Amino acid sequence: AAGILRRRRFDLWAALTLEAGKTRFEASIDADEATDFFNYYALQLVRHKGYRVAMGSPFPEERCVSELKPFGVWGVISPFNFPVAITAGMTVGAILAGNTVVLKPSSDCPLCGFLVFDALREAGLPRGVLNFVTGGGASVGAPLISHADVAGFVFTGSFETGMFNFFAGGLYNRWLANWRDSQDASGSLPHTAPHYPHQGGGGPMWGGMVVTLPWEMYLHYGD
Repeated sequence: AAGILRRRRFDLWAALTLEAGKTRFEASIDADEATDFFNYYALQLVRHKGYRVAMGSPFPEERCVSELKPFGVWGVISPFNFPVAITAGMTVGAILAGNTVVLKPSSDCPLCGFLVFDALREAGLPRGVLNFVTGGGASVGAPLISHADVAGFVFTGSFETGMFNFFAGGLYNRWLANWRDSQDASGSLPHTAPHYPHQGGGGPMWGGMVVTLPWEMYLHYGD
């Protein structure tokens, strides 16, 4: 897929200039970053030999493990400012973690999103793993994230819109219900609490972004 994007770089540049108003130099950076995302995520999967990796432990009594588990259908809502690079990164990350994806690009840059989709399709991605839809936030985005069969979504945009999507879309309630169900079923984790990452970074570059990640982090205290 990375090779296909590289061969089609002139098409990507043209789409980025047409839809996002980028100069040739800016468009080349956006397109190159998309191929880097494809290569990087694939390399990480190979290096880790799957989805479970032992991590370093800050304290002797701790055992830290990074484990990726597929959730199911994942919504990817990509932005207008990097409509090729960020679209590629969010999409391939979710797929390599074992999820299927419904990709909705920015309504300002649908062609850019389609070119990413088409590269993955041509590379041999099985039918139905990646699905492409276009439209506005109210008509397509909102129904996507609120659909009962969508396990979660990744979104790049304003903090206000991201938090509205997280709560109005019902994801918070569904995840909390799943956590409560697991508590009731096992009864063995009395000190476990769900922690939901919601706003990324603290610097001027990241201060307004929302990060809704495809996992829940559980902290378990004591025995």
